[in-house]
Amino acid sequence: MHWFDCSSSLTGNYCLLW
Repeated sequence: MHWFDCSSSLTGNYCLLW
């Protein structure tokens, strides 16, 4: 099962998939 973790930071936003 895949999980997506999208967060925002000072440099921009990013999404992690694991």
